[in-house]
Amino acid sequence: MTLQIRSDNIIPAITGGVFDFATIVDTPTDIISSSPAYILATFMIENEIGSVTNPSSNLDWPLFISREPKKPANCITIFDTIPVKQFRYMSTGKVFENYGLQLRIRCNNYVDGWTKLEQINSTLDTLKNELVVVDLNEYIIQNVTRTSGVVSLGADVDSPELRIYTSNLIMTMKKQI
Repeated sequence: MTLQIRSDNIIPAITGGVFDFATIVDTPTDIISSSPAYILATFMIENEIGSVTNPSSNLDWPLFISREPKKPANCITIFDTIPVKQFRYMSTGKVFENYGLQLRIRCNNYVDGWTKLEQINSTLDTLKNELVVVDLNEYIIQNVTRTSGVVSLGADVDSPELRIYTSNLIMTMKKQI
C-alpha cells in the first residue's frame, strides 16, 4: 500500500485534522486583535475552568491578565510569554506561531494552590477547537499544550504566608474570518 500525500493535505494528514490549510486565511484580516492571554482568560472565565471568576465579581479565584494585584490572596494571573514559531507558509510568507502563556497562582494554602493549578492544566489539556468570542471577534482555540507541569516558586516576596505556583503553556489558535 502506498500512502499518497498531496501538498494541500499534508498538515491535516499529520495532525489528524486538527490543522487544515483550507481553513487558514492568508490575509491581514486573520491577525488576532486581542492578546492570547486575554483570549484564553475570556474562555476560562466563560467556561468556569478551574472555577476561575471575573475579577469584577469579587468571587473566589479571580483571573487577572498580565498584572497580579496585592489582594485577594487566592488569585490566578495569566501572562503572555514568548511565542514559538512553527513554520512559514512559503507561497505567502505567512508565519504560523503557537502563543506562549504562563499561568500563575497565588494561594494561602500550599496544597490548594498546587491542586488548583493541576486541575486547570488537566482541563486545558482536553481543549480541541473551542470557540471563544472576544470584542466581537471569533477565535478558535485549537489546543493548549503544557510545556511544564506545576512549578512551585515558594513564598511570595511581599507576603511570605502566600505560595506561588506557575505553569507554562503553548496555545494554538486562529481568528475566524
